[in-house]
Amino acid sequence: MVPLIETRLMDLWMFGVDKISDPLLKNLVVALLEETIPWQFFVAPAASSGKHHPVWQNMHGGLVRHTMEMCVLAPQIASIYPELTDKDQKPTKEAMDIILAAIILHDSLKNGLPWGKWTIKNHHEVAANQWDEAAEKARLDDHTRDAVFEAIFWHAGRWTQYWDTDQMTPFAWVVHITDMVTSAKELETIYLPEEDI
Repeated sequence: MVPLIETRLMDLWMFGVDKISDPLLKNLVVALLEETIPWQFFVAPAASSGKHHPVWQNMHGGLVRHTMEMCVLAPQIASIYPELTDKDQKPTKEAMDIILAAIILHDSLKNGLPWGKWTIKNHHEVAANQWDEAAEKARLDDHTRDAVFEAIFWHAGRWTQYWDTDQMTPFAWVVHITDMVTSAKELETIYLPEEDI
């Protein structure tokens, strides 16, 4: 029997996946998560050191919690980019599909492949390359493949080696900004009683 917390974590990661409207893209993300991404992704804390991210993201399953919190925030961040929105200033389905796929996979290999004890500095590159290989095999269209790749690759923004703002697409900015906002340790002061910090 699967423990209740594991069932809840599985439901949690499906939250973002279920919002991807393109069936091919959704199936590709699911295939990566089920067949390639180490199982530790689903149970690991968001920060191997515990120094970064709010406390609830540094518990069992915290990396998935962080990822899904990004999925919740992403439409609001995406709506500030006119090139990602429709006439009603809402993110288009295509834009959100790309953003959600990149968010779900951005830290999927945070501790490497195979999964190690600590975060690896080039996890953005490892995850982006894993995505690119899978997307090419699935014959995903070049625009979607490249947009997801770039958003995963540049998700750390200026903390990425050789970072250049010219490399940052609106998709990459949305993923980067949501990552920075949801991983802020300072969120603990808002959401936790003082005695729990």
